[in-house]
Amino acid sequence: MNPMNFHRRSRLLVRAAALSLGLLCLAPAADAAFIPATSPAISYYGRWDVQRTKELCRAGQGSVYLRARFTGTRLAADLTSPNEWWRVSIDGSPWKRLRPQGPGTVLAENLAPGTHSVTLVRSTEARSGISTLRGFTVDDDAAILPTEEHHPRAIEFVGDSIAAGAKNDGVEEGR
Repeated sequence: MNPMNFHRRSRLLVRAAALSLGLLCLAPAADAAFIPATSPAISYYGRWDVQRTKELCRAGQGSVYLRARFTGTRLAADLTSPNEWWRVSIDGSPWKRLRPQGPGTVLAENLAPGTHSVTLVRSTEARSGISTLRGFTVDDDAAILPTEEHHPRAIEFVGDSIAAGAKNDGVEEGR
């Protein structure tokens, strides 16, 4: 049996069971595939706590970011970050500011079919709390691809709030 057919049939069986239990709202969308945050294709930069056994990644510092490549027309994140602001850039586009909404936080939609890149950056400092990334949702026939720019050596700048970009979104009072 083709593995794709097996996975589609498995999802159909799960949805049928969820429907019979009245839990359909908890089932994944029919046209979506979930990629866990611990996928080796995702490149993390900064102070991330990658918990492979729990398949999640946590961050509490400002300016942490990740990069990934994906195929498809839509990308959503399962990102819980109740008091934090994040920025996202798709294919090098201007930064879009967002406040994550947990599962289903839409990062991009209505993209042209093909390969795309995403950069996701936490814009809020540590005092706001911990952010938890469980993974990404892509189109059913799409995938997360390894980043092309992975360098074995990197320099991380560790500094105070200025190095982290403190107040980069704020407006100074009186101006």
